[in-house]
Amino acid sequence: MGLIEVEEDNNVSVIIQDIARTYPRHLLFIDPEGKGREVLFNILVSYSRFNPTVGYCQGMSYIAAIFMMHHSSEEDAFWGLASLLSSSNYMLNCEILSFIYYYYSLHNPNQTMPIEPFLLSCQFTMRA
Repeated sequence: MGLIEVEEDNNVSVIIQDIARTYPRHLLFIDPEGKGREVLFNILVSYSRFNPTVGYCQGMSYIAAIFMMHHSSEEDAFWGLASLLSSSNYMLNCEILSFIYYYYSLHNPNQTMPIEPFLLSCQFTMRA
């Protein structure tokens, strides 16, 4: 899967599993062999190599997918994700998680996003 060459590592197997669960009804990702999933794979593997300290964490696929939905190029979506996760002053808080949950729910009305219970007690800060 994907245009970039990948060697076997733990991130790749987790990324492949997560991509299948990321907005599966959205036009970009509905086709299991489609371009959208390929681009998402490329972005996530590239980020895990760009920042090996962080690597890949489950759920990053949802954030990267939103960048894909709002940017015209794979490169722009990658740099959007990298900028968001690299900012030392950036706080990933309840508002961001709520937006992601809302956006997911809008495109997947019959599915529950896995972080829903987490939002109930959301005091989450991420610092790179």
